[in-house]
Amino acid sequence: MKRCSCQMVIAGVLGALVGVGRAEPPRTVEAFAQHGVIVDPRTFFTAAIPGASEAGSGQPGSRALVTEEGVYAFIETPENEQQLSRTVPGTVVRIAGKLLKEGALVYIDTLELRTTVPLIDFARFRKDAGEVVTLKGVNKCQCGLEVGGMPRSCVLGHLHHLEAADGGIYHYLRYTRGEQLFLGQGFHFQPVVVQARRLPGNYLLVQEVQVE
Repeated sequence: MKRCSCQMVIAGVLGALVGVGRAEPPRTVEAFAQHGVIVDPRTFFTAAIPGASEAGSGQPGSRALVTEEGVYAFIETPENEQQLSRTVPGTVVRIAGKLLKEGALVYIDTLELRTTVPLIDFARFRKDAGEVVTLKGVNKCQCGLEVGGMPRSCVLGHLHHLEAADGGIYHYLRYTRGEQLFLGQGFHFQPVVVQARRLPGNYLLVQEVQVE
């Protein structure tokens, strides 16, 4: 697997950032402590592709957290994956750590297994049809993703998120084009225009993508 050089990353994305017409926005990181249920985001949303395979369950990007407050993704670090290895979809947990608000993105400090399911209106999130959006930004792995000082790592691979011109960070549901974007296959640190259905938790069900 190729390693990402920070110097090359910085040089390579300067033009891209100018291209999307913005400076790096400030990030809001705050303490996070919520009681909820682990889900697989690829199969949780009814708006996602019907009959999607659960192959790859347990791999990075195959866990999200649903609480009464919302849907949250996990940044793909070795520490997070070690904590999440104790869970399967349906596991009830209490998680404390850090939250990047612009991405509904969580870094786990502690994960406690619980037996009591909190009162959560799952249908409110599961059946949300989302909104069809067109987002411009840069497809970044954690070598250059701005997460407000939260721990980040590409040890598990160069796994990508969309750092968008609207200031948000978005996460790809791992289907077809979304899988290619997530893995950086042809899109590593590329300025892109993504047409997608935006679902709770800043998840994107990608429909089309173009490199600018």
